[in-house]
Amino acid sequence: MQRTISSKQTFFIKILFPVIWIPGFLFFNLTALFDSTETYNLPKLIILLIGIVFLASIYWFCIRLKTVKLSGDSLYVSNYLKEIKIPLSEIQ
Repeated sequence: MQRTISSKQTFFIKILFPVIWIPGFLFFNLTALFDSTETYNLPKLIILLIGIVFLASIYWFCIRLKTVKLSGDSLYVSNYLKEIKIPLSEIQ
């Protein structure tokens, strides 16, 4: 029987959070970039850099998450598309 070691929030943080936040932030970012009235009063380069940092952070902290399950003498690590089995004897 497999026992889940990773958090129950992994699916939400890995899948749902980016799907909800990325389009919203991109909408804000593109609106600020192409706004001709200068409502945001930020240079366009700063807005672009904020967008790049945000997307990189979402990738680094959310999309790369894995689920981990323990079963007998093996760990099962999955990214929801592919699962690998790691024997506990190979872990230091």
